[in-house]
Amino acid sequence: MSCYATLQDVMDLGILLQEDVDWLEQRYPGIVERTATKVSGGIDGRLAKRYGVPFVAPYDDGLVDATAAIVAYRLLVKRGARPDGAKVAAAERAHDAAQAWVTEAANSKDGLVELVRTQSTPRGATAIDKGAPMAYSEASPYEWMDRQVERLGGRCG
Repeated sequence: MSCYATLQDVMDLGILLQEDVDWLEQRYPGIVERTATKVSGGIDGRLAKRYGVPFVAPYDDGLVDATAAIVAYRLLVKRGARPDGAKVAAAERAHDAAQAWVTEAANSKDGLVELVRTQSTPRGATAIDKGAPMAYSEASPYEWMDRQVERLGGRCG
């Protein structure tokens, strides 16, 4: 299981206060790590068609930020923040932007996001490793008929 965001990454966003996290951890021990693991798994599922997942640490900064924003929003909702509050609105905007970023990273045709395998990967190298031939072709367009004749024991007709 991958976990792309730590508690510190979530706290760095400034959406959750330390008191919120303390309350959640006291009431639901391990909630931050479990939520981050679930969100990371969802992101892996979304990116699996384009990238070799799970990614290897150290993770791409964009991936960490997107994961942390989604986790922070879920934790804020779990905490029971007022839906009409400014904090929830800011968290929701960050959540929606993170979801859009993941969608764009998964879009191989029109997406502008290109993730690297690790943060220390050289520029120009990407995490895409799904490029292999997906078809098989015989040498001749009539080769399949010869194969059928061989399977029938040399009898034709």
